[in-house]
Amino acid sequence: MKYSNNKIFIFSPEKEVVNLVSKILKKEYPEKKKNLIALSHELPDAVDKLTTHYNDRIYFDIFLLDLKIPLPVRNEFMKTVNRNQVDYECIIASNTSALEDDEIEFIKSINAYIIPDISEITLFPLIQNVIQKKFNERKYLLVNRIDNIINSEIEGKRALNHILNLTLEYLDLRTCWISLVDYRTKTFKIGALTGFGEHEKEFRANFNVSLLERSVISECVTSKEQVQYKNILDSDCPFKDKNLAKKMGLKSFLVTPIFDRRGITFKKVLATLNLYTKFYHEFLEDELELTKIIAAKITAALFTKGLYQTESRGS
Repeated sequence: MKYSNNKIFIFSPEKEVVNLVSKILKKEYPEKKKNLIALSHELPDAVDKLTTHYNDRIYFDIFLLDLKIPLPVRNEFMKTVNRNQVDYECIIASNTSALEDDEIEFIKSINAYIIPDISEITLFPLIQNVIQKKFNERKYLLVNRIDNIINSEIEGKRALNHILNLTLEYLDLRTCWISLVDYRTKTFKIGALTGFGEHEKEFRANFNVSLLERSVISECVTSKEQVQYKNILDSDCPFKDKNLAKKMGLKSFLVTPIFDRRGITFKKVLATLNLYTKFYHEFLEDELELTKIIAAKITAALFTKGLYQTESRGS
């Protein structure tokens, strides 16, 4: 997924390959500071690294396998992979077009992409396509799981909390929460939140935001548009509690309006969906669109689960 850090395992005797892949990722995805790349050229070391990562519940998105590694060694390597994860993509690098039958069978068995050599020209389009493919897959799964919650018998705030927990997990966020707009008092209220941990009590105690003052969420409600800031701590970012942001390691911030679905010609903002990242990030077009979809699903949940009361937040 584009939003999460890209995790790539390179199994090649060419140590400079990792530098090439790092260069590609830094060039094309500069906001991702923690791309995880593991490099091995011998089986014991490769298996040890895999096991360490799997024990820490870290899984790889892409495996880059060099055919210069002997086939029996690659087979043993893939056994370890397949025992621990089922969702991954493989890229095979071969410097020859004349492959033996057993090599062809190996490539078919792992449903791999094949490239003639390891270079920026051959690698970048594939890495880009794989990342986009995984983003689309996770987008579908997330939206489907949110729909299941809305259509389930899970009641009220529990349903909303489930939706936020899924959003936190799938988008790899530091935290996320929903602010409800109270037009009668011109203030915001906390609707639901997740990911705050030990800081939740402090956040709730200090939360006091008016619709009339300059803040990120009031900016979103007033403009009826998504608002993002790449660095919460920047002086131009109207985020009030910057001390808490430092404590929690909050980096970037996206606010998305949650509209009243009953509006036909005039869209009224009922609430905002607020996403905080673990690392500096600029939300791209497909990520912004996904967040709009999640916001629309939250609108459905607010009404389906009886969480929105017009008399308390009427205009």
